Amino acid sequence: IPSVCLLYQPALNAITSDSVPPAHRGLGFALSSLLPEITGLAGPPLAIYLIGTYGLVRGMRIAYSLMAISGLVAAALRLTLKETWRAGGGGPGKLRDFFHGYKEAISYAIGRLKPLLATYISFSLSYGFFTISQPYIIYHLGVGLRSWGLMYMIGSVAWLVAVLPMGILVDEIGRRASLALGSLASSIALLLLVAPSPLGLVGFWAIMIVLLLLWTSSYLVHNAL
Repeated sequence: IPSVCLLYQPALNAITSDSVPPAHRGLGFALSSLLPEITGLAGPPLAIYLIGTYGLVRGMRIAYSLMAISGLVAAALRLTLKETWRAGGGGPGKLRDFFHGYKEAISYAIGRLKPLLATYISFSLSYGFFTISQPYIIYHLGVGLRSWGLMYMIGSVAWLVAVLPMGILVDEIGRRASLALGSLASSIALLLLVAPSPLGLVGFWAIMIVLLLLWTSSYLVHNAL
């Protein structure tokens, strides 16, 4: 279900790309994500309050309920938007066009985008491990729930500070160089995160610095891709 709900992303990315000159697309993508992230700054403090006041289970239930309400509000607001493109009628012909276009897209991707597809696949596999990063940091590194919420809040602020420079960097040094630089920084941050004890990276701020390196470099990779 979450994947189905993300069907809007290709259209949104296409609109963003078409609306920004190629030489400034890194900055364009950065700007398009800046305002939503600013409004999202209220999330971590609210999460800290809910968990601290109502406990983990009840606090998460309240948080998910609020997320559901916000999603319904967003869906209602979309109904007020004006459609500027008229779709054609349905029918078997349109269905054939859909499958024909799908076949062409797959053939093009396999024939022309193999390195990019391999890069996407490798990063998707690596990012899958982020799903266990929170319990690892909280329980194995001993950060604690409240400290993790504070880390996430600091990371959100740092991301807002870094988002525009990261976008400009992509435009200045190029996509491939930004991808390589971000990948290298992310790899170093992950190695530091999995071997904190021998290096003395066990305190709040030591782990925080490593996470900041990981998060900012991951966004550089994302923006370059």
